[in-house]
Amino acid sequence: MITTATDEHRGSVPELLTTPEAAALLRVSPRTMEDWGRRGVAFAPHYVRVGGHRIVYRRDELLEWLDGRAA
Repeated sequence: MITTATDEHRGSVPELLTTPEAAALLRVSPRTMEDWGRRGVAFAPHYVRVGGHRIVYRRDELLEWLDGRAA
């Protein structure tokens, strides 16, 4: 069997979530996620803009962010 570079790194590629998926994970509305992004709220989770308009969130970063917000 031939192993490609893609196969070797597949486990290290972060899972990317859309705004509705990220909102569901955090149990907030997609609108709240969008508002945080538009307002540049300092405590909001980090996102990545892909293709100019599409916004995605790295699942592992969302979970770390959530852990950091725990009271």
